[in-house]
Amino acid sequence: RKYERPGSVESAVLRRVDRIRLMYDKITDYLDFDGFEQLGLVAEAYPVHDSAIVETLRSKWVNRSLLSVQWSRSQAGLPTLEGNGLGNQGDHGREGQQGKPMDIIRDYFGEKIAFYFLFLEKLATAEITLAIIAIPTSIFRHVLSGTQYGDVPQLLYSLCLVLWFMGFAKHWRRVQFAYANRWGMDTILQDEIKQPINPRFCGEKQPSPLNKLLKVLRPDKQKQFRGSIKSMLAQVMFMLVVVVGVSTIEYFAAEFDAQGNSWAYQIAALALIGQIKVLDFLWTSYFVVALTDWEQHVSLADYDTSKARKTFRWKFINTFYSFFYTAFFEGILDPDKCKSAGGCPRLLHNNLTIVYLTYIALSIVDVVKPVVSLKYRIWKDGEVEREAKQKKPEKRSFLEHQAKMDSYRGDDHTADYLEIVLPMYFFVMFSMVAPLFSVGLAVLCIVTQLRADAWKLLLGCRRVFPDKAAGIGGWNVAVGVLEFLCIIVNILLVITQLDLVALLGFWPHLQELLLENPVAVKTLIFFVALNVLMTVRAVINILIPDKPKALSLERARQNLQRLKLLEKQITAKTSEWVKIRVTQDLTCPVADKAEPLQRGHARFEEPLPLLMHRQ
Repeated sequence: RKYERPGSVESAVLRRVDRIRLMYDKITDYLDFDGFEQLGLVAEAYPVHDSAIVETLRSKWVNRSLLSVQWSRSQAGLPTLEGNGLGNQGDHGREGQQGKPMDIIRDYFGEKIAFYFLFLEKLATAEITLAIIAIPTSIFRHVLSGTQYGDVPQLLYSLCLVLWFMGFAKHWRRVQFAYANRWGMDTILQDEIKQPINPRFCGEKQPSPLNKLLKVLRPDKQKQFRGSIKSMLAQVMFMLVVVVGVSTIEYFAAEFDAQGNSWAYQIAALALIGQIKVLDFLWTSYFVVALTDWEQHVSLADYDTSKARKTFRWKFINTFYSFFYTAFFEGILDPDKCKSAGGCPRLLHNNLTIVYLTYIALSIVDVVKPVVSLKYRIWKDGEVEREAKQKKPEKRSFLEHQAKMDSYRGDDHTADYLEIVLPMYFFVMFSMVAPLFSVGLAVLCIVTQLRADAWKLLLGCRRVFPDKAAGIGGWNVAVGVLEFLCIIVNILLVITQLDLVALLGFWPHLQELLLENPVAVKTLIFFVALNVLMTVRAVINILIPDKPKALSLERARQNLQRLKLLEKQITAKTSEWVKIRVTQDLTCPVADKAEPLQRGHARFEEPLPLLMHRQ
């Protein structure tokens, strides 16, 4: 397999991202960039963009529909690969053919960013499919409104929504495994390239547990344990703040409504979104940084992952607590308020409409913020030059332009995922209340996110370090948790928000039991529906494994080749032999003429005792 060599017509055996990783690994053996940044000796060290590839991706990727673009490397004007890393296997069927743009993104940004855009593309396509279901649901809901069948469209939509998300989660897991194998990430070794060190870690180098001659940064176990305990307690306290804040807003809304203010609950919904955004800002800017510092993470990847997990848990509670309370508890704990608002379903619809719409609008503003920030810095520098020189500022080079860009760090990557995952949680759990409205806004949000993130990474931010990844990491847990929440929440919404008496008109006996003992019958319906849907999920997992048979066979073939090629393990049952042949000239005149180092030279090191010959 050969790749284009930068600035030359000759080919190379390494991609650009491979060169960046190897250069970082070797340079950081001698230079501590993180320490230099902390001391103020270096502003920032980062790989630079390739102007030719940036322009190609901008015209072929950013400026076109990300959902319909199907172009190959030759169409994109980029180097063509001789093979795809899977020997003679070729692409994974149709999925492999559609993945060619993702291969180019992976070759430029690395696997971590490529998996992010792959997840966006699959989710956007799935949301458009769900919107096709939401349209007739909203139409029939309007037509049948006021009849005994008025809630049937919502019931059917909830069932379709649960099955849809089961299908999406299954499809995503299969795609993720396929691409991890396609890109060689399913056998990734964590110690191939050094991980960037967390610049906020305070510790000393200690002997490595694997090699006593090597000293590495290791956390203090006692400090790490105490920090983790303090972090968990602080998170619980902050979540109690959310509960108190929502309760306060609900109390004042009820008081204003009792005084005859017809806009009380609309104002309360706006106050709720204000609380969500203010607490999110305080959490991401101050609290989560301090809590994660207490946990003593050495590598930057572990530090960012821990921050992402805490931020997701916090935002989930901060964003959805009020909806869970209104949908499932307010009718029991405060029934008078539901009656004054026109019923709990109407109150939930009011809060969902205002909060969700405002949340999506503010999310779109956050997406375009890097664009505005970059334009402002360039304009401000131009104004300074005009005042100093009293003439038109000179046009900056591409390298100078990158110095004005923002850095794309772990916090930015987490924020991008949250801009996708939280709206997904919104419509997967609560879109039954307003199907077309919820799904339509979700589609608008993710399409905007696709284009804006592509622009941001190419033209708005400095080039990211090409981190390796075997998938979307911890965000797979968020998808898996949502799969269960989707089932549970939609069943509860059907029980609490729809007219079960009318829906059970085809079953008079159960209808009578519901009127006589509503709590027992609703509990029975909940557990029956839960077991049925969980059984469906289990059957789907049995019939359709996460790893396709073709992929399992391919991995077995790769493992056999790896054993033969790298470990030289030949079995008696096979007559295959693997030979390595080099066709290029490996002579190096400089190395051949170099004299061996002698004692007294600055770079001479005595050999280890185990390697010295016995006298």
